[in-house]
Amino acid sequence: MNAKGCLKLSCVLVVSLFLGLLGFLSQSISPHFTTARYVIEVGCRGHINVIPNQADGVSVQYVNGAYLFLIPKNGTLKLRYDDPTRNSSVDMSASFTDGTPIAMPIPTATNWKKGQLGFIPGGTWGSGKSDYFLGTREDYEKVFWKLP
Repeated sequence: MNAKGCLKLSCVLVVSLFLGLLGFLSQSISPHFTTARYVIEVGCRGHINVIPNQADGVSVQYVNGAYLFLIPKNGTLKLRYDDPTRNSSVDMSASFTDGTPIAMPIPTATNWKKGQLGFIPGGTWGSGKSDYFLGTREDYEKVFWKLP
């Protein structure tokens, strides 16, 4: 192979490596999307906590393309391992164990009607614990702040 052929091959290899690296990096930094279903025992209200990495915790089930979080009446779910939805963009839904769906309104006065029950994600803390709130708009305003 002459010098011109070696140069062309080298350019092709460099471009291929660059494109491969770019593809790998874009895959590793792009958000991961997942689905989570929260099934909450009838009678549970108030603060809900999902606490990962607990020796006495349970494993999260993966059913029909969604992670299934079974929240007990006391509102605290201990997971045996890390929360599989952590560091992901999550499409969430919530219902009671009897199948009654629970709304997931954004807590504003315009889309959360008085008396409407809502399941509100609160956040994930450094420990990995995730907080949620289940109650009416009025319950939320008593615990947090009055909505405009």
